[in-house]
Parts: sequence; structure tokens; C-alpha cells
Amino acid sequence: MEDPARATANLLVLGAGYVGARYCAALLQQELVPHRLTLTACTAHESTASALAARLHQQVPVLHWNLGDDAPPPPALTGERSAAFTQVVYLAPPPSVPAAAREDPWLQRALPVLCAMPLRRFVYMSTTGVYGNTDGERVDEAAAVQPGTARGMRRVAAEQAVQTACVARGIAWTVLRVPGIYGPGRLPLERLRRGDPLPEQSLGRPGNRIHVDDLLAALHLATFHPAAANRCYNVGDGDSTSTARFLQQLAQAVGLPAPPILPEAMAYPLLSAESRSFLSESRQIDTHRLRAELGFHPHYADCTTGLRASLAAAAGNAPFMALPSLPAGAI
Repeated sequence: MEDPARATANLLVLGAGYVGARYCAALLQQELVPHRLTLTACTAHESTASALAARLHQQVPVLHWNLGDDAPPPPALTGERSAAFTQVVYLAPPPSVPAAAREDPWLQRALPVLCAMPLRRFVYMSTTGVYGNTDGERVDEAAAVQPGTARGMRRVAAEQAVQTACVARGIAWTVLRVPGIYGPGRLPLERLRRGDPLPEQSLGRPGNRIHVDDLLAALHLATFHPAAANRCYNVGDGDSTSTARFLQQLAQAVGLPAPPILPEAMAYPLLSAESRSFLSESRQIDTHRLRAELGFHPHYADCTTGLRASLAAAAGNAPFMALPSLPAGAI
């Protein structure tokens, strides 16, 4: 059956990193390519580091728009040339410098250009970090956003900026709040090789994550499913295995030493600021809305199967998992 989005969508994916490049590659592989599919590398790092994005040059237009400087957007994104775009998927994370910044200057630079297009939907990939630390309590989309880090604050500001800009132009928006992403080529093996310690308190703290192929499924539904308009969705596999247990499983699977477990006062000084920030927060993400409204069902519903599949795919050239079918009336 032909995908309902195939004949009508003109998709622009901003962010040619791990997720963006894999989403475009999955669309191409499964012949779900919209009438127009364009991938935009938003930083110099993306344009040079993503081998998958480089290969996509042969099959799909790949634009370059460095949002970190004042360069104008590519001509294909302005004026009459942009009129064909009907969906935008924005995947570029906020810059980490300056660390204390409370807004995303890249998004602020991009929004006027993107929202000048006659879009049907703007999808923004955010983070579950917007909820801050809940000491392991479960949070759904109705929970207050209370970020405890500047990184989380930037994401809250970005979500609000997207919604405000879209409402002003009559564009439907969708926000995905995503936890830690793992998959082929994206496993914390270097961390294991370095022997970074873990605080013993982290053993009992719930974790949240998503295999990249399941994230692509959620992203596809968010982009085209009619029910996703003007909604926020938590994304996750439903497995609350702690980060410590996840790393222990990975170490065992690849034959590396498990991370040393130390008292918190001893472990934290040995960790990077990013790791300390990440491990200091704990929450359980409720994904019922995504499942109930969009019919999302993770293929890798626990980290054990997800890790096994990731390692197997990294060793060969496994095909992408099939993207979900869309209901009649998909945009």
C-alpha cells in the first residue's frame, strides 16, 4: 500500500547528524520518499562528520546552513523556492556555548525563515530534561517543566519559541521530548574503555532511553499523523533500567570491564561536568500518550534487546527497521 505521505509531503529535515541522516536514509530505503525530501546540515561538524549524510548526497539534496554564524540561509529555503515545503523536522540541538545561555540562538535565527514557508507542520525534537529532577517519580506531558540545568532551560525556551511562532502563522506544531538515544554506532564504549566510575546511588535511579530506530518511528508519526498536531509527546521505550545497569549490560556484551562503582563523593570529581549533570537527575518518563494517540509501539522495548540489535547492526549492514504505516488522512 502506498504511504499516504508519499504523494503529498515535501519534507525538510534540519539537522544532518545521527538522527536526521538515519531518518532520511530510512525513508529512501523503504521507498517512502515524499515528493521532495531535503536534508540540511546546520553546522560544519554535521557536514563533515556524518558519513551517512555524505552518502545521501547521491540520492537527496543536502543543503548547508551554518546556524552558528550570520550567513544567510540557502536560496532553496527562501522566496518562491521554499513554497513546496509542507513539513519541517527540526533536529538541531542548541549550542552548548555559552554554557549559561538560556535561549537557543540557532533556533531563533532559523524560525523566521522556516515559518515564512506555507508549512502544515513543524516538528521539534526536544528532551525529557525539560522536567528536571523528580527523584525517580513518573512524569507525563501534563507535568510542569522545571529544568534544573541551563541545557534544560534552553530546551524549554526553544519549545515555547516554536509554539509561539507556529501559532502566529497558523502552522501545526509537534514537540517530541526525547531521552538518551542509543543504537548502532552510538553506544558509550569509550566511556567503558576509559573506566569512568559511577556513583553507587545511580544503581537504583531509573533511567530513560530510546533505540534510534524506535525514535525514527516516533518521529515519522509525529510528522505525518493527524492526531499529532499541536501536541507534546514523551518518547521512550518504557524500560526504566538505570544508567548504571545499562552500562553494566553493555560492558558484559562487549567484553569490557564494568564501570567501577564508587561512593558519590568519590565518583563525581572524576566525571565530566556533563556526566555529573546527567547523573544528578532522575525521573521515569510516561509514554502513554504517544502510544494511545499515535499507536506507537517500540520494537526494542528493553535495553537488553536494543543493545543486542545495536551491536549486531554495527558489525554488519543491517537494514533499517520499517517505519510505521500512517492512517488515512495523514498530512
